[in-house]
Amino acid sequence: MDQGQYIPYPSYNYNDTDQHRLAVEAKIKPNSFMNPNQLEAVVKPLRALDFHQTQTGRWPEEDEWEYGAHHEAEWCRICHIGYFQSPINIDPDITFKSAEFLHRPHFPIRLHYHPTSLKGNFNAKTFIVQGNLGNLAVNSFIHQDQSRIFDEAQFHFHAPSEHLLNGRRYDLEMHVVHKERSNTNNIAVLGFVFKEDGVRNPFIDQVIRSSLEPTYIDMNLLIPQKSGVFYYEGSLTTPPAFETVLWFVVGHVLSVNREQLEFFARQWGMNPAFAGGKGNYRELQPPNGRAVIYFE
Repeated sequence: MDQGQYIPYPSYNYNDTDQHRLAVEAKIKPNSFMNPNQLEAVVKPLRALDFHQTQTGRWPEEDEWEYGAHHEAEWCRICHIGYFQSPINIDPDITFKSAEFLHRPHFPIRLHYHPTSLKGNFNAKTFIVQGNLGNLAVNSFIHQDQSRIFDEAQFHFHAPSEHLLNGRRYDLEMHVVHKERSNTNNIAVLGFVFKEDGVRNPFIDQVIRSSLEPTYIDMNLLIPQKSGVFYYEGSLTTPPAFETVLWFVVGHVLSVNREQLEFFARQWGMNPAFAGGKGNYRELQPPNGRAVIYFE
């Protein structure tokens, strides 16, 4: 994953015009898709790398909602549930490899993280570490030398995972939440999934230590040297479920050992008093015609 330099621009206000659509389509190989619906599904998230819609409203308090299918059916009282909700199953049937349809290579993000001393804590719904450990640059699809800058606001955990990879739910998922510098209503989330395979993860050790005292946390320990990302347009996975999120789910599954996993899971999936022992994940949402793009 590229951690190089970027040239920022303060804001990019493309109108939803035929001109911009044509600029996107010009970078797609002719006859790459079997039908117009597939082309439309891919064009929309590519355009969103340059701009996406803003949604604002009230943020519900934690005690206003619960996990579990029965409770989530009531989220519509406090959320506007549209057609671009998260999480989803990242399924091969809706995933398109960028290398197979783009004229030129493109990787959508660059990461700029630095070790920072932070304190983490459990709240009613997750384990969260708040603070700025750096930023994520979303590379413009139209203008190769420009980027939108999203500053990290916090990261938190779900056990088991919220996203499924090819139908499989993993043991743990971490979401690194970034807000756009020029419009903090726009969000980019970098997601990592973990499996319990007996291998201790040094980054998770830092996170666990931060529950006791301020600890230097180095996001760079988490980033694989080589990994693609699955990209799609979606929403927050908790109320208010705003559909303002650019999702980048890292394709490489990371390791944790049993002790590390239990630090999180004993609060949720191993706790019958929490959502009936289900865990702190939202139920899967339908793709509703969305495409997932895999960038290598």
